[in-house]
Amino acid sequence: EHLVKSMRPDGSYSISGQYTMSMTALSGLAFLSAGHTPERGSYRKEVAKILSFVMKQTQNPAFKNSGFITTANEGQPMYGHGFAVLFLSQVYGTVSDPVQSQEIKAVIRKGVSLITRAQSRDGGWYYTHNSQADEGSVTVTQLQALRAAQNAGVLVTENVIAQAKSYLKKSQNRDGGIRYRAGNMSESTEALTAAGIACYFNCGDYSGEHITQAIAFLDSRMMRDDNSVVVRRGHFMYTHQY
Repeated sequence: EHLVKSMRPDGSYSISGQYTMSMTALSGLAFLSAGHTPERGSYRKEVAKILSFVMKQTQNPAFKNSGFITTANEGQPMYGHGFAVLFLSQVYGTVSDPVQSQEIKAVIRKGVSLITRAQSRDGGWYYTHNSQADEGSVTVTQLQALRAAQNAGVLVTENVIAQAKSYLKKSQNRDGGIRYRAGNMSESTEALTAAGIACYFNCGDYSGEHITQAIAFLDSRMMRDDNSVVVRRGHFMYTHQY
């Protein structure tokens, strides 16, 4: 209900006028997860508007040929691009119009190509698509997108996934937790460890000492209160999402 009331007339969302693609795609994912699609559910009109907004941004003359899904006020646009590819990959199978379905798949395919080109030498991704740098929170966003695209039938190069898994392992500290960046020695965080575990699973990596240690780290940092499990330090909602 909050998302319905917060939607802009064009089907978009933002935070103080920023991160429009990130917030719009994430809101679309929330509707989808509750069973609403562009064609079914109480909020099908809202989901259809979100889909229309995301698809329109792919026609931006500045980015049309690159496959970049973004807006002019994105801030750190690779977040928005990753979430947009994730949203489109999830909504793809819910559309019955074959023409619209193929249009969506074409955008997903171009979006995956951009993610592939933007991967750093160490296997991660950064806030912008042409920086050749990397950090953890953008990396896990691109991995979520790539897995969803692969599930939608879009080819994802095996080497891209292998390098990304390697990046996560290089970001793992001795305590089992995952830090902000592979090349920067810093403390492990609950948020990135939770996201990293989810991405290991998304990459088809379900067992091994690195996963066991990551789960043990996360478990050790959780506080139990009234039979619920919570993590109270830093990026609370991000940690709980993953």
